[in-house]
Amino acid sequence: MIRMSTPLIDAWSMAVVYRLDQAATWANDPPGSATTGFDPIFKEPRVSYEGGYRRGDTLRYDAAPIKIPCQLEFASWQQLNMTFGGDKRVTRNMFVFHRKTLAKMGLLDANMTCTLKPMDKIVRVEDIKGRTVLQPDKDLFIYEIRPGSAGFGSTGYDLELVYTTHDPVDPRSG
Repeated sequence: MIRMSTPLIDAWSMAVVYRLDQAATWANDPPGSATTGFDPIFKEPRVSYEGGYRRGDTLRYDAAPIKIPCQLEFASWQQLNMTFGGDKRVTRNMFVFHRKTLAKMGLLDANMTCTLKPMDKIVRVEDIKGRTVLQPDKDLFIYEIRPGSAGFGSTGYDLELVYTTHDPVDPRSG
């Protein structure tokens, strides 16, 4: 059987991704009664409170940024609305990553599953020369990663489709 590979159509963009460092976030000791910076019930970084008022800053620690070659696509409102089966705030941005690139960057685990996770964030998109081509007004948080291009590649698919939201909380945790 001959397996064909699906390349990215436009691989001139680089997504700048900050991965949540859950261990460092968990180890943080915030002011107040909480003893960790990571909420085990809601599975998210805690929000900082000062003097009884919500300051709004999360106690999130991120690993060093990585730049992943990507293709940026814009999904329709109907597609995104059906993604959650509800009315969560989402963006129209969908990022497409090639699995060969992810493997070269060490972003696939032993089971060939993408190690990017919900709550990792994409802060901007650059061209291959490092110039910013898309700067969202707010960070884009990953909420879902799906395989794409069924039937192509050695594992049965070549692409990973990454959906984003402006909401820093994993929509599936609430």
